[in-house]
Amino acid sequence: TGNFTASNQNKATNIGKMMMAMILGISIKYYVLSIMY
Repeated sequence: TGNFTASNQNKATNIGKMMMAMILGISIKYYVLSIMY
């Protein structure tokens, strides 16, 4: 059961990192667009 929980936590942190990267990328894109226009 220990390995199972560890892998689940790994998946959760990976999804969290992906979401953070997406949010960061979107906010950076809008920031750059607002500077350009």
